[in-house]
Amino acid sequence: MKRFHHSWIIALCGVFVLMCTNGFSANIFASYLPFIRDLGYSGTQASALVTTRCVASFLGMTILPYVYRRINLRWGLTIACLLIAVAFIIYSVAHTYAGFVTAATAMGLAHGLGGMIPISILMNNWFYRRRATAISICTLGMGVGAIVLPPIIVRVAQSVSLSVAFRLISYLSVIIAVFSYLIIRDTPAESKLSPYGAGELQEKSDQPAASPEGHDVPRVTRYIMLFALLLLGGVAVSASGHYTTLFTSVGYSKEAAALSLTVLGISLVVSKLTFGPLVDRWGGEKASLLFLIILTLGTVFCCLSPIHPAFMYAGTLFMGYGYSPATVGISIYATDFSTARNFSSLLKDFQRAYIVGGIVFTAIPGRLFDVFGSYVISYWMFAAMVVIFTVVLLLVYHSAEVKKA
Repeated sequence: MKRFHHSWIIALCGVFVLMCTNGFSANIFASYLPFIRDLGYSGTQASALVTTRCVASFLGMTILPYVYRRINLRWGLTIACLLIAVAFIIYSVAHTYAGFVTAATAMGLAHGLGGMIPISILMNNWFYRRRATAISICTLGMGVGAIVLPPIIVRVAQSVSLSVAFRLISYLSVIIAVFSYLIIRDTPAESKLSPYGAGELQEKSDQPAASPEGHDVPRVTRYIMLFALLLLGGVAVSASGHYTTLFTSVGYSKEAAALSLTVLGISLVVSKLTFGPLVDRWGGEKASLLFLIILTLGTVFCCLSPIHPAFMYAGTLFMGYGYSPATVGISIYATDFSTARNFSSLLKDFQRAYIVGGIVFTAIPGRLFDVFGSYVISYWMFAAMVVIFTVVLLLVYHSAEVKKA
């Protein structure tokens, strides 16, 4: 009972860390974009802040192995949360666009150093069984903040000031950093415990408990999967970063757009609570197919949002529920397509491909808006990208099964 308790406490801590490093820098930051545009910046400049964050995140993922050779996961995740706090403080005092770019850079580094890669490694250390469920629980953080914070941010920014709204997130990030440092331990051994599920493995075998291994896919298949994840990253990063600008550009108020983000957050939470357990029961292929179909429907509803508010809320509802393959899924795919020995390496490659997609595609909606005066065309593009990713993923799973056979 004690082992179970401590493993899930670590997973709960992962919720708060990802809420800070991923949720604050992506879903929550989207609430600020309309206000930044109101300061006189163009759609391209607003989108460029998201692109800057993605570039810095890619850099953070690149240097991540070197950083974590010198510090442990506990310190690394704590520092990442503090970097988010610094980023929002810079936003709160910035008076020029260069200041916003500096803050976006700090935010991206935190996203890269404290995101899904170290959290997935941490969960692999603490869980031998129900890993997908544990990772799903961690990624709840990306949606939990989006349920409560967007309306608060809009209200504070309108009634007090934008600077105070930025500082609000900074203070929350410091609290999470302290919480993370006090709770997180890299391995169960540091607390004289065993990973969750280790006892079950030992009961079935006379050998010492060991982490279950997957299967290494061929190099060509890996490259195809990297391309697909680039497209998925383009959808997840760019679409989530432009919801409020899409909806306000077609005539909805900032309050209505913020409420749609709250719907997104609720949907994300429900998605994370169901995706991991379904993966543990059905496998990554079947669970992913269901959620990717829902994600495709969500992008189509966003395209139809100018017709009626119902499409706006349905779009964020369906996209939020379908996003799990872009969050939890990457770790699942790295597990399914690699052995335990190569898991960290493949996960890093998958995450970097995902973030490259964000870098490539985040500037496109702003540029298309400046040219055509609409973000809708971008969401039709996102729908096509999700369909392509779905087809590639199914083919890769089929190839992996054939290889095993």
